[in-house]
Amino acid sequence: TRLSLGKAYLDAEQYQEAETIYREDLKRLNNNGWALHGLWQSLSAQELPEEAISAQKRFGEAWAQADIDLDGLNL
Repeated sequence: TRLSLGKAYLDAEQYQEAETIYREDLKRLNNNGWALHGLWQSLSAQELPEEAISAQKRFGEAWAQADIDLDGLNL
């Protein structure tokens, strides 16, 4: 549910709210690739490059063995 809410905030261009939702999810599941991807997108949209790069790196590490390419999905 949190991931869907975060995506809805991203779609509504409410990037700080999306960031908050994704960070909450990451408190519960530290390396959730889906949440890390959303966090990365929300930070990028807020033009926070250092934080976005950190989230992107964490996402890359968490998603390294996944069989789905999130960049190709409309998330």
